[in-house]
Amino acid sequence: MYSQIIVDGSAFSLKLKLMKQLILNVKEDKFRFFMELIKNFDFVQVEDDREKALKGLKNSLNQVKLMRDGKLTKQSTEEFLDEL
Repeated sequence: MYSQIIVDGSAFSLKLKLMKQLILNVKEDKFRFFMELIKNFDFVQVEDDREKALKGLKNSLNQVKLMRDGKLTKQSTEEFLDEL
């Protein structure tokens, strides 16, 4: 699908990939087989939640280290609660 956007008289074409999201419950003993199967379809994008969680944890630990070293300012409790 192509969309055309005009900005200040100049036209830009963009190719958009539209995808639907599907959440499935798969039996534990069939999960590994199922994941290997769907990863082989070129039209399926599989997100690895474990990898995403590990990346987030590493980022958080890096921020704590930077705060301890004084390279990143700590957020006050009041600021934290205001974000919630």
